[in-house]
Amino acid sequence: MINNKNHGGIIMNIGEIINDSIKYPLSNKRTFLFLGLIVILGDLYSILGSTTHNSLIIILGILALIFAFVRSGYLLRIMEFSTTNNNILPKLNRWKDLFVNGLKVIVVTLVYVIPILIIVVPLSMIIAITSISSGTNLADTNMFKTFGLVSIIVGLYMVIIYPILFMSLANMAKNGNNIDKAFKFNVIKNTISNVGLGNFVIWYIFTGLIFVFLFIVGLGLSSIFNLVHFKFIGDLLASLTVTPFAMIFLYRSASLIYLNGSQVKT
Repeated sequence: MINNKNHGGIIMNIGEIINDSIKYPLSNKRTFLFLGLIVILGDLYSILGSTTHNSLIIILGILALIFAFVRSGYLLRIMEFSTTNNNILPKLNRWKDLFVNGLKVIVVTLVYVIPILIIVVPLSMIIAITSISSGTNLADTNMFKTFGLVSIIVGLYMVIIYPILFMSLANMAKNGNNIDKAFKFNVIKNTISNVGLGNFVIWYIFTGLIFVFLFIVGLGLSSIFNLVHFKFIGDLLASLTVTPFAMIFLYRSASLIYLNGSQVKT
Protein backbone atom coordinates (compact mmCIF):
# COMPACT_ATOMS: atom_id res chain seq x y z
CA MET A 1 0.00 0.00 0.00
CA ILE A 2 1.21 3.47 -0.94
CA ASN A 3 1.32 5.77 2.02
CA ASN A 4 2.10 9.27 3.19
CA LYS A 5 3.23 8.55 6.70
CA ASN A 6 6.89 9.36 6.16
CA HIS A 7 6.00 13.02 6.66
CA GLY A 8 4.50 12.49 10.07
CA GLY A 9 1.07 13.58 11.21
CA ILE A 10 -0.68 12.70 7.95
CA ILE A 11 -4.12 11.44 8.83
CA MET A 12 -4.76 9.16 5.82
CA ASN A 13 -2.63 7.30 3.36
CA ILE A 14 -3.29 7.51 -0.37
CA GLY A 15 -5.01 4.15 -0.50
CA GLU A 16 -7.41 5.24 2.22
CA ILE A 17 -8.10 8.52 0.43
CA ILE A 18 -8.99 6.71 -2.80
CA ASN A 19 -11.10 4.13 -0.99
CA ASP A 20 -12.98 6.78 0.99
CA SER A 21 -13.57 8.88 -2.12
CA ILE A 22 -15.04 5.92 -4.01
CA LYS A 23 -17.50 5.19 -1.20
CA TYR A 24 -18.34 8.83 -0.47
CA PRO A 25 -20.70 9.60 -3.41
CA LEU A 26 -23.25 7.08 -2.14
CA SER A 27 -23.07 8.21 1.50
CA ASN A 28 -26.31 10.08 0.83
CA LYS A 29 -28.10 8.35 -2.06
CA ARG A 30 -30.98 10.84 -2.24
CA THR A 31 -28.64 13.80 -2.58
CA PHE A 32 -26.53 11.87 -5.08
CA LEU A 33 -29.55 11.31 -7.35
CA PHE A 34 -30.64 14.92 -6.83
CA LEU A 35 -27.25 16.05 -8.09
CA GLY A 36 -27.69 13.69 -11.03
CA LEU A 37 -30.93 15.50 -11.92
CA ILE A 38 -29.07 18.83 -11.82
CA VAL A 39 -26.42 17.38 -14.13
CA ILE A 40 -29.16 16.24 -16.51
CA LEU A 41 -30.78 19.69 -16.50
CA GLY A 42 -27.39 21.21 -17.21
CA ASP A 43 -26.74 18.73 -20.02
CA LEU A 44 -30.12 19.05 -21.77
CA TYR A 45 -28.58 21.60 -24.12
CA SER A 46 -26.07 19.06 -25.44
CA ILE A 47 -28.51 16.13 -25.28
CA LEU A 48 -31.43 17.86 -27.05
CA GLY A 49 -29.72 20.76 -28.80
CA SER A 50 -29.64 19.24 -32.28
CA THR A 51 -33.31 18.20 -32.19
CA THR A 52 -35.00 21.33 -30.84
CA HIS A 53 -36.15 24.72 -32.12
CA ASN A 54 -33.70 27.63 -32.03
CA SER A 55 -35.64 29.50 -29.35
CA LEU A 56 -35.67 26.40 -27.15
CA ILE A 57 -31.93 25.95 -27.70
CA ILE A 58 -31.38 29.44 -26.27
CA ILE A 59 -33.50 28.62 -23.22
CA LEU A 60 -31.67 25.32 -22.71
CA GLY A 61 -28.34 27.15 -23.03
CA ILE A 62 -29.31 29.64 -20.32
CA LEU A 63 -30.53 26.81 -18.06
CA ALA A 64 -27.29 24.91 -18.69
CA LEU A 65 -25.29 27.95 -17.59
CA ILE A 66 -27.35 28.43 -14.43
CA PHE A 67 -27.14 24.78 -13.43
CA ALA A 68 -23.41 24.74 -14.23
CA PHE A 69 -22.93 27.43 -11.59
CA VAL A 70 -25.14 25.55 -9.11
CA ARG A 71 -23.26 22.32 -9.77
CA SER A 72 -19.88 24.02 -9.28
CA GLY A 73 -21.15 25.60 -6.08
CA TYR A 74 -22.25 22.23 -4.75
CA LEU A 75 -18.89 20.64 -5.57
CA LEU A 76 -17.26 23.46 -3.61
CA ARG A 77 -19.63 22.68 -0.74
CA ILE A 78 -18.39 19.08 -0.84
CA MET A 79 -14.89 20.47 -0.34
CA GLU A 80 -16.11 22.73 2.46
CA PHE A 81 -17.67 19.79 4.31
CA SER A 82 -14.81 17.40 3.57
CA THR A 83 -12.15 19.79 4.87
CA THR A 84 -14.04 19.98 8.16
CA ASN A 85 -13.98 16.17 8.53
CA ASN A 86 -17.62 15.69 7.52
CA ASN A 87 -18.04 12.24 5.98
CA ILE A 88 -21.58 12.52 4.65
CA LEU A 89 -22.54 14.09 1.32
CA PRO A 90 -23.94 17.57 2.13
CA LYS A 91 -27.51 18.50 1.31
CA LEU A 92 -28.45 20.33 -1.86
CA ASN A 93 -30.03 23.46 -0.42
CA ARG A 94 -29.39 27.21 -0.06
CA TRP A 95 -29.49 27.61 -3.83
CA LYS A 96 -28.37 31.23 -3.83
CA ASP A 97 -25.19 30.25 -1.98
CA LEU A 98 -24.58 27.44 -4.46
CA PHE A 99 -24.96 29.82 -7.39
CA VAL A 100 -22.70 32.51 -5.90
CA ASN A 101 -20.03 29.98 -4.88
CA GLY A 102 -20.28 28.40 -8.31
CA LEU A 103 -19.44 31.79 -9.81
CA LYS A 104 -16.40 31.92 -7.54
CA VAL A 105 -15.24 28.51 -8.77
CA ILE A 106 -15.55 29.66 -12.39
CA VAL A 107 -13.62 32.87 -11.65
CA VAL A 108 -10.80 30.99 -9.92
CA THR A 109 -10.64 28.47 -12.75
CA LEU A 110 -10.45 31.24 -15.35
CA VAL A 111 -7.61 32.94 -13.47
CA TYR A 112 -5.61 29.72 -13.58
CA VAL A 113 -6.37 29.19 -17.28
CA ILE A 114 -5.69 32.77 -18.41
CA PRO A 115 -1.86 32.39 -18.62
CA ILE A 116 -2.09 29.66 -21.25
CA LEU A 117 -4.89 31.49 -23.08
CA ILE A 118 -2.70 34.57 -23.39
CA ILE A 119 -0.20 32.43 -25.29
CA VAL A 120 -2.52 30.12 -27.20
CA VAL A 121 -5.24 32.47 -28.47
CA PRO A 122 -2.93 34.93 -30.32
CA LEU A 123 -0.78 32.09 -31.63
CA SER A 124 -3.83 30.19 -32.92
CA MET A 125 -5.10 33.34 -34.62
CA ILE A 126 -1.74 33.87 -36.30
CA ILE A 127 -1.73 30.28 -37.54
CA ALA A 128 -5.28 30.56 -38.88
CA ILE A 129 -4.73 33.97 -40.55
CA THR A 130 -1.47 32.82 -42.13
CA SER A 131 -3.15 29.68 -43.47
CA ILE A 132 -6.07 31.63 -44.94
CA SER A 133 -3.91 34.37 -46.46
CA SER A 134 -1.62 31.83 -48.11
CA GLY A 135 -4.60 29.97 -49.56
CA THR A 136 -3.36 26.60 -48.37
CA ASN A 137 -4.94 23.84 -46.36
CA LEU A 138 -3.83 23.87 -42.73
CA ALA A 139 -3.23 20.11 -42.84
CA ASP A 140 -0.86 20.49 -45.80
CA THR A 141 1.51 22.95 -44.16
CA ASN A 142 4.06 23.05 -41.40
CA MET A 143 1.55 25.15 -39.48
CA PHE A 144 -0.33 21.95 -38.77
CA LYS A 145 2.70 20.72 -36.84
CA THR A 146 2.85 24.06 -35.04
CA PHE A 147 -0.83 23.76 -34.14
CA GLY A 148 -0.15 20.25 -32.84
CA LEU A 149 2.71 21.56 -30.72
CA VAL A 150 0.44 24.26 -29.29
CA SER A 151 -2.12 21.58 -28.41
CA ILE A 152 0.55 19.57 -26.59
CA ILE A 153 1.65 22.65 -24.64
CA VAL A 154 -1.95 23.35 -23.62
CA GLY A 155 -2.42 19.73 -22.57
CA LEU A 156 0.74 19.73 -20.45
CA TYR A 157 -0.19 23.04 -18.84
CA MET A 158 -3.64 21.76 -17.89
CA VAL A 159 -2.24 18.50 -16.50
CA ILE A 160 0.16 20.48 -14.30
CA ILE A 161 -2.27 23.21 -13.25
CA TYR A 162 -5.30 21.04 -12.42
CA PRO A 163 -4.03 19.62 -9.10
CA ILE A 164 -2.86 23.09 -8.05
CA LEU A 165 -6.29 24.46 -8.96
CA PHE A 166 -7.97 21.82 -6.80
CA MET A 167 -5.74 22.68 -3.85
CA SER A 168 -6.65 26.34 -4.35
CA LEU A 169 -10.37 25.52 -4.37
CA ALA A 170 -9.96 23.37 -1.25
CA ASN A 171 -8.15 26.20 0.53
CA MET A 172 -10.96 28.56 -0.44
CA ALA A 173 -13.62 26.09 0.73
CA LYS A 174 -11.93 25.54 4.08
CA ASN A 175 -11.75 29.27 4.72
CA GLY A 176 -15.40 30.22 4.40
CA ASN A 177 -15.40 30.18 0.58
CA ASN A 178 -13.34 33.37 0.64
CA ILE A 179 -12.11 33.75 -2.94
CA ASP A 180 -8.91 35.49 -1.80
CA LYS A 181 -7.84 32.22 -0.15
CA ALA A 182 -7.73 30.53 -3.56
CA PHE A 183 -4.70 32.65 -4.39
CA LYS A 184 -2.68 32.11 -1.22
CA PHE A 185 0.04 30.43 -3.22
CA ASN A 186 2.44 30.07 -0.31
CA VAL A 187 -0.19 28.15 1.69
CA ILE A 188 -0.94 25.94 -1.31
CA LYS A 189 2.78 25.33 -1.88
CA ASN A 190 3.26 24.38 1.79
CA THR A 191 0.27 22.04 1.67
CA ILE A 192 1.71 20.16 -1.30
CA SER A 193 5.16 20.12 0.33
CA ASN A 194 3.69 18.67 3.53
CA VAL A 195 2.08 15.86 1.57
CA GLY A 196 5.35 15.32 -0.28
CA LEU A 197 5.72 15.98 -4.00
CA GLY A 198 6.17 12.29 -4.78
CA ASN A 199 3.07 11.31 -2.82
CA PHE A 200 1.13 14.19 -4.34
CA VAL A 201 1.99 13.03 -7.86
CA ILE A 202 1.05 9.44 -7.00
CA TRP A 203 -2.28 10.63 -5.59
CA TYR A 204 -2.89 12.68 -8.75
CA ILE A 205 -2.12 9.74 -11.03
CA PHE A 206 -4.39 7.31 -9.16
CA THR A 207 -7.22 9.82 -8.86
CA GLY A 208 -6.84 10.80 -12.52
CA LEU A 209 -6.87 7.20 -13.73
CA ILE A 210 -10.06 6.44 -11.80
CA PHE A 211 -11.69 9.62 -13.09
CA VAL A 212 -10.76 8.72 -16.68
CA PHE A 213 -12.09 5.19 -16.12
CA LEU A 214 -15.42 6.63 -14.94
CA PHE A 215 -15.47 8.93 -17.97
CA ILE A 216 -14.98 5.92 -20.24
CA VAL A 217 -17.78 4.08 -18.43
CA GLY A 218 -20.09 7.01 -19.13
CA LEU A 219 -19.14 7.01 -22.81
CA GLY A 220 -19.60 3.25 -22.93
CA LEU A 221 -23.07 3.52 -21.45
CA SER A 222 -24.09 6.05 -24.10
CA SER A 223 -22.53 3.94 -26.85
CA ILE A 224 -24.33 0.75 -25.78
CA PHE A 225 -27.72 2.46 -25.92
CA ASN A 226 -26.73 4.10 -29.20
CA LEU A 227 -26.33 0.63 -30.72
CA VAL A 228 -30.03 0.00 -30.15
CA HIS A 229 -30.92 3.56 -31.22
CA PHE A 230 -31.62 4.81 -27.69
CA LYS A 231 -28.56 7.06 -27.23
CA PHE A 232 -30.79 9.64 -25.54
CA ILE A 233 -31.53 7.17 -22.71
CA GLY A 234 -27.85 6.27 -22.41
CA ASP A 235 -26.90 9.94 -22.14
CA LEU A 236 -29.54 10.49 -19.45
CA LEU A 237 -28.38 7.47 -17.42
CA ALA A 238 -24.75 8.57 -17.67
CA SER A 239 -25.65 12.10 -16.56
CA LEU A 240 -27.79 10.79 -13.71
CA THR A 241 -25.24 8.33 -12.29
CA VAL A 242 -21.73 8.20 -13.75
CA THR A 243 -21.09 11.93 -14.16
CA PRO A 244 -22.09 12.98 -10.61
CA PHE A 245 -20.22 9.98 -9.17
CA ALA A 246 -17.03 11.00 -11.02
CA MET A 247 -17.30 14.66 -9.97
CA ILE A 248 -18.00 13.88 -6.32
CA PHE A 249 -15.16 11.35 -6.26
CA LEU A 250 -12.73 13.90 -7.72
CA TYR A 251 -13.62 16.75 -5.36
CA ARG A 252 -13.70 14.48 -2.30
CA SER A 253 -10.30 13.03 -3.15
CA ALA A 254 -8.80 16.49 -3.68
CA SER A 255 -10.28 17.66 -0.38
CA LEU A 256 -8.75 14.78 1.56
CA ILE A 257 -5.26 15.15 0.12
CA TYR A 258 -5.46 18.88 0.88
CA LEU A 259 -6.67 18.14 4.41
CA ASN A 260 -3.73 15.80 4.94
CA GLY A 261 -1.22 18.44 3.93
CA SER A 262 -2.89 21.28 5.80
CA GLN A 263 -2.96 19.32 9.07
CA VAL A 264 0.73 18.45 9.13
CA LYS A 265 2.69 20.30 11.79
CA THR A 266 5.63 22.09 10.28
